Amino acid sequence: MVMISFNNVCKIYSGKKVFYDTSINIKKGDFIFLTGESGSGKTTFLRLISALEKPDKGDILVDDLSITKLNNNEISDYRKSVGIIMQDNYFVEDRTVNYNISLPLLVSHRKEINRKIRAVLDLVNLNNQGNKIIQSLSAGERQRVAIARAIIHRPNIILADEPTGNLDQNLSKSIINMLIKLSQYGATVVVATHEFNLVRELQQKIINISNEKIISE
Repeated sequence: MVMISFNNVCKIYSGKKVFYDTSINIKKGDFIFLTGESGSGKTTFLRLISALEKPDKGDILVDDLSITKLNNNEISDYRKSVGIIMQDNYFVEDRTVNYNISLPLLVSHRKEINRKIRAVLDLVNLNNQGNKIIQSLSAGERQRVAIARAIIHRPNIILADEPTGNLDQNLSKSIINMLIKLSQYGATVVVATHEFNLVRELQQKIINISNEKIISE
């Protein structure tokens, strides 16, 4: 089942083509490494999927929904189905892990929030650390908190933009394996990375961006 479909997509910045007449399909439950040189358009690709950007030409379908035609209210609803993890994540530094993870759910009932927090902390191996203050955490722990925050609302799509850029090799592999596990649970996961050694080692599906084209490998 196709989850994300780019149909003849073209994106231009300041007169320069980022993508030209690009078409590609990503299936539900896929784990994808998104590779390419710096400036090739990896972040733009993720921003198009999250509807933070719109293509200049072509259409993007997500679960048969054309996200390029959504109005602002519809885009807000759509983004509830997308979890985003960045290389440099922003937290409320003087508040707890629990507080930061719960931010996407503050309109929910407190009892339901607590249950979901416990579940995601278990999933990212941060059991019993919910009361720690964010600024006391290591780099690896912070990135796991970022994953927990991104998935607490059970998104269908998880987008990660260089999520291991500040981590050593062992921590990087641990974070990527967590994201692979989430795809095995049914989420569609796209990870932009420049760590080609890790890509080769883990042998997952690859989309490479080069010379204005997106190529599935």
